[in-house]
Amino acid sequence: MLPTKMNPQFIYLMLFLPSMIVLSQNSAYPSLYGDDEGSCGNSPALLVDVPRDKNITAEVMKSLNIPKGVKRVLFRTLNTDRRLMWKKQFDTSYVGFMKDGAQWLKDNTGIKLVGIDYLSVAAYDDLIPSHLVFLENRDIILVEGLKLEDIEAGIYNVHCLPLRLLGAEGSPIRCILIK
Repeated sequence: MLPTKMNPQFIYLMLFLPSMIVLSQNSAYPSLYGDDEGSCGNSPALLVDVPRDKNITAEVMKSLNIPKGVKRVLFRTLNTDRRLMWKKQFDTSYVGFMKDGAQWLKDNTGIKLVGIDYLSVAAYDDLIPSHLVFLENRDIILVEGLKLEDIEAGIYNVHCLPLRLLGAEGSPIRCILIK
């Protein structure tokens, strides 16, 4: 529960338009609305800056040195610098995960929630293979379309507020970071 009075400098609204949470089709995510480690409820998340000259590959994932035990990571990329979430036209040159980066994350971390600053976590050139890696076991929640400008990298409490849509494979969502 949020306190009734909060210092506005510590509250960051990441989006003004609904972002999207992606689940695999017909999947069961029993913890989606809770506060446990696999949910997108009130929980700690690490905001990291991805090197600006690459898609997210296995090499990039290794270089980020995400501490063991981190369950939720928000990836800020060149997409934020280019303000792609503010543009009306879809841009296929956005930064996202390549298949090997998604596989490395899945095999070498315990991350259960991945957020990114454009309309897809997967790079346009590797769209299907990357999504298949993430959604294969139905244990990683994807949050797409985050607006992460003017927020310092670090640890925040993330509150993701999805709509409960019966039988849906995704949902519009609002995410709030609190320092």
